Amino acid sequence: MPEEVFEFYESNQVALKKLKNSQEISSEFLKELIANFQCRDKYILPILGITQDLMTKEYAIVLRHMKNGNLKEFLDQNKSLSWIERLWLLNSFISGLKVIHNKGFVHRDIHPGNLIITEIHDNKYKFIRLGDLGLCKLANETSSSGAYGVLPYIAPEVLNKHQYSQASDIYSVGIIMWVISTGKRPFANRAYNAELAGDIFNGLQLKINNNTPKCYIELMEKCWHKDPSERPSAEMIYNKSENWIGDLLYDDKTEDSLMFLNANQKIHDLNENEDLSSAEITHSEAYITSKLLPSVDFNINNLVARLKLFE
Repeated sequence: MPEEVFEFYESNQVALKKLKNSQEISSEFLKELIANFQCRDKYILPILGITQDLMTKEYAIVLRHMKNGNLKEFLDQNKSLSWIERLWLLNSFISGLKVIHNKGFVHRDIHPGNLIITEIHDNKYKFIRLGDLGLCKLANETSSSGAYGVLPYIAPEVLNKHQYSQASDIYSVGIIMWVISTGKRPFANRAYNAELAGDIFNGLQLKINNNTPKCYIELMEKCWHKDPSERPSAEMIYNKSENWIGDLLYDDKTEDSLMFLNANQKIHDLNENEDLSSAEITHSEAYITSKLLPSVDFNINNLVARLKLFE
């Protein structure tokens, strides 16, 4: 699990993300690091370089430190965002993912901790820079050892056979859309363990906030569709969110924009939406940082045998 350490270099604050167990870093990892320099975009957190701890021999990635924190921290502090503010968050991070996918890469580790909040002077809305382009996995581990990430954001097919793809990234986008719409942590009242992994694989879905516009729900549900081939591309999600933002900015009374305006009015009338402001009970094992998950056997006979142990 990466550990963040902050230092100053010529008055600019940078973040060092240590890669645990990376003493024997592979040539494949270094090739991946070099390849990720190709994914330069204003919506992607730039990698400044790589360094090594002379004592532990572990490597660390050098990143620019972003003072506004990540998506989880931002949503914790902003419970009643308007829908155009939420759509800016979605649109910006999916713009970064679109660049990554167009370059032929797969991120593999999308979760709120890797979505970094930033701002620009001529725009009142915050936006997201996508960080950790697949580099936060253990540098000496491969996907055959198990899935890596934060459990609720990992696609069912990855949990089963550990097959990462651009479609598995899109599954993560669907869960992020739910987080943006609710401000909550997915399955926060449960331990992120093999039992939850099995439930997700067997179709467990998140409860959708009643105040969520129908058009947003439809796109979100397509993203977390169990069949990877049914999920939209990053390009499609970007275009849809771009249209929504344009309609709201230019006051076009489309069917979709009216849904968002109606949802805004409900938030305004209640001051803070009850679902968003209510305190959530968080399980102690509902972790928020990426970790290596052990392989889970989804063979139906083994699952039945396991359940009988609790009868």
